[in-house]
Amino acid sequence: MAERYAAAAVAAVADGFSGLRIVVDVTPVVRTPAQRDAQAALEFLGDRRISTLPVAAMCGYNVAELGDAAAGLVCLHPAAGPSSLPFQLYAQPAGRNAIALAGNLDAAGEPLLLTTLQRILPLLRHDTLEIDARELEFVGHRQLCLLDHCCAAHGRKALLRSDQAVVHRLVNLLGLANVRVETTPCRL
Repeated sequence: MAERYAAAAVAAVADGFSGLRIVVDVTPVVRTPAQRDAQAALEFLGDRRISTLPVAAMCGYNVAELGDAAAGLVCLHPAAGPSSLPFQLYAQPAGRNAIALAGNLDAAGEPLLLTTLQRILPLLRHDTLEIDARELEFVGHRQLCLLDHCCAAHGRKALLRSDQAVVHRLVNLLGLANVRVETTPCRL
């Protein structure tokens, strides 16, 4: 699907347009857990693929119908808008083994974090996952331990980029085996 959108964007530009806008009601294809897992993979990999193209995509979910299950898909978008989501975890441009984290990683969002990590970690090609966490407003020690555990379960290491001293201190105090932190002023 992502390749079709990419090809359509290239064709639109070749035809003289400035890009491609896509609006999709995804609700009918995400009613079961298996469908949501497949859609999460498509969202993550698709966003990564089209992020460098002149494409603006908006996926719509009927939250009244999907309930809490919608959060596992909506959190994968960088521009989800104001909502009750505790955090956003989304792909960085193609060719990078990188994600961005924004919002709050606390106990309330822990089940969503676990589900999201279990969905995206198998999709990554490289052993080290770069995480731009500069937009992360809060992270608790349990959530850092959860990230460490999930990375271990999928044979990954996480390089967490944050300019918050508390994140550095927590990672050092916890002695995490699969998460390290580094300060960086530049975007991934």
